[in-house]
Amino acid sequence: MEKKRDMDCPPAPDISDQTEELQQIISNLEKQLQTTKNRYRARKHELLELRLKLAERESRNRQLQQSLEQAIQDVANTKARLRNHFSRAGTVTDLAELRVELESAENRSLDIRQQQWLIRAKHYRDMAEEALAADNHEGARYLTNRARQALGQLKSIQPDNGDSHAAFPVPVTMETRLAGNVREFPGLGARVLFTLPAHARVSAIDRQGLWVKVVAANGNSGWIHFSILRILSFPDTDASRPEETRTAS
Repeated sequence: MEKKRDMDCPPAPDISDQTEELQQIISNLEKQLQTTKNRYRARKHELLELRLKLAERESRNRQLQQSLEQAIQDVANTKARLRNHFSRAGTVTDLAELRVELESAENRSLDIRQQQWLIRAKHYRDMAEEALAADNHEGARYLTNRARQALGQLKSIQPDNGDSHAAFPVPVTMETRLAGNVREFPGLGARVLFTLPAHARVSAIDRQGLWVKVVAANGNSGWIHFSILRILSFPDTDASRPEETRTAS
């Protein structure tokens, strides 16, 4: 009877074969998951890069707009001066305006190249005043224009502060999504200068890759990863997540 019962029982399944099959399925799923994560990170990086390029283009457009507005104003001023060309009253007015412009330039922080143009403009102004005192209105007007040309050269020079080729010629206003470290140089290995709290507004003035050079409200500056920031001038999208920003900070 016992022998018959043994013959009626089905053979035990081979568990080791099923285990290997399940392990292979798990391994394949893990590889697929890792591939998906890598693709996500790549798309994430592309999105952040595109948003920074958009901000860069907007900054340069603003710079061109400011230059256009200044050119229009200069044309209007020139036409106004031509209306009373060579008259003593017009020359006196021009000299008075030039003095104001020179005082304004003197109050700016100038590098050595800008200071040289300022010295030249002041020299032309002195010569123009001497010509006016001698009733040489035409000569005084000519020298006044030369002084203005020198001032124009001064204004066209970007301060030599290492940012003459900055990505953002016109600062872009940004805000921190959450607290983040501001570093001495772009990169996680750079020394931390200070920490910005969440929702702190900063001015972005340059970038290297996804690292942005910012100036805080108190004037302190340094580099912070763009994943911690959002651009206030553009529609906000959730381009960064807390787990990534912790890594970048």
